[in-house]
Amino acid sequence: MLASTLKEKVAHGQEVVGVMMGLSFWPGYLEICKQEGLDLVVLDLEHGAL
Repeated sequence: MLASTLKEKVAHGQEVVGVMMGLSFWPGYLEICKQEGLDLVVLDLEHGAL
């Protein structure tokens, strides 16, 4: 989803669904999220134990 489409959904009060991923991130997760229709994915690569 493009950022402009996401902003439009928020502006019109539509539901927006997403997930937050951490250090266990694998690029295939993005494809899964896209196929399942999620609107956004936040990648948090700053926090967590190494």
